[in-house]
Amino acid sequence: MSGYFLYHSIGTFPGKAERVAAALSEFSGVWSAEDDGQWPAALAARQRFVDA
Repeated sequence: MSGYFLYHSIGTFPGKAERVAAALSEFSGVWSAEDDGQWPAALAARQRFVDA
């Protein structure tokens, strides 16, 4: 596998697995909550991403 693909195409960086796992865990907690907060939380997260 080329270095370009390994390090650029998929955005590899040290600690990636842990950070992705934490983000997915947080998202699944919000998305699975038994309330009406899923979409407002998801859209707020999207907006923070867009604004960054």
